[in-house]
Amino acid sequence: MIRKLFIIPALILGLMIGGLTPAPARANHEISRAILGAAAVGLLIKSYEDKRSREKARARAAAQAASRANHSHTRIPAGAARAGRDDPRQCLRQRWTPDGWVSYKDQKCLRELDRRRQQTHDRAVRHVPRSREKPRECLRKRWTNSGWEEFWSTSCLRDHGYRG
Repeated sequence: MIRKLFIIPALILGLMIGGLTPAPARANHEISRAILGAAAVGLLIKSYEDKRSREKARARAAAQAASRANHSHTRIPAGAARAGRDDPRQCLRQRWTPDGWVSYKDQKCLRELDRRRQQTHDRAVRHVPRSREKPRECLRKRWTNSGWEEFWSTSCLRDHGYRG
């Protein structure tokens, strides 16, 4: 990197000095000097623009990294975490409460997940014995802008032996 920044100006300087030295054949000397000067100026401008673009890219990458660091707690939309797979972990949500962040599984998302599984005739879900269903005491309700919403409490499900 440093070599490149040093070699380009040294090459330009050498070309400029070489164009100024007396030559035995003076024909077209002025034209060659103008061409070399234009090439030298072009190379200087190009190296300056390359440096600016690298600095902009570095600043943009730093800003994106800072943005990701500041927004690591944001909610992941349903299906984004494991697109194309029916995984209950994609229904995991987090919500801020006065006691801190609370994780829960969205009831609407889980119902949609079960509906999709039944449509694809997934035997493992269609033939679940009633003893393996989720305990009703883990079903919670909360008020949202669109009305009451039901969800499964992850800590309660974990206490009852469910993983995910």
